[in-house]
Amino acid sequence: MKFLLLSLSFIIFLGSHAQDSFTRCKYFGLELGPNFSTILYNSSQVSANSSISGKIGMTAGINYENVFKPRISIKYGFLLERKGAVFSTSSFWFASSETVKLNYFVIPILVSYNNLAGMYCNLGPYAGALFLDNLNFKRFDLGAVFGVGVKFKISKNVLFDIGVKENLGLMNVKTTEPMGCRNNSILLNFSLKFKM
Repeated sequence: MKFLLLSLSFIIFLGSHAQDSFTRCKYFGLELGPNFSTILYNSSQVSANSSISGKIGMTAGINYENVFKPRISIKYGFLLERKGAVFSTSSFWFASSETVKLNYFVIPILVSYNNLAGMYCNLGPYAGALFLDNLNFKRFDLGAVFGVGVKFKISKNVLFDIGVKENLGLMNVKTTEPMGCRNNSILLNFSLKFKM
């Protein structure tokens, strides 16, 4: 939570110093950044001597943005996202932990509202395809994305974009859990965008 608040404060500070407005155009970008992910279970599914903690991962990929109005754009991405969590169990006799490692190809489709200083907020769905895991998880994930960020003009045709977003899973991703468990991740993303 502290990470998210600090990141949002930093982006707001940067946005107040951003450059001029962004007009209608299209951008192709390269995206990279760390993420913090966990798996959300119903509280009734976690025993008193068990706990779930988050895991640091990485997100990388490409994105495309179509600014079709000065303040509205549509963003698409094709990203590799490493998610997971750490499950810990302890008792009087022993303690153990297991790290869940999930690797997804994620495609977000976002509507973005941009102000004239370069700050923006995103909202939209994402679809994820699991291609590598170490446990019995479903191959498909679906969720919602919320985020904020700021864009800076480096040159006439190049932007630097920094943002924070949350990928909140909306479907059960584990085959052996009828009550359901969902992915959740918070991402700090850096993107270099080139005008097309």
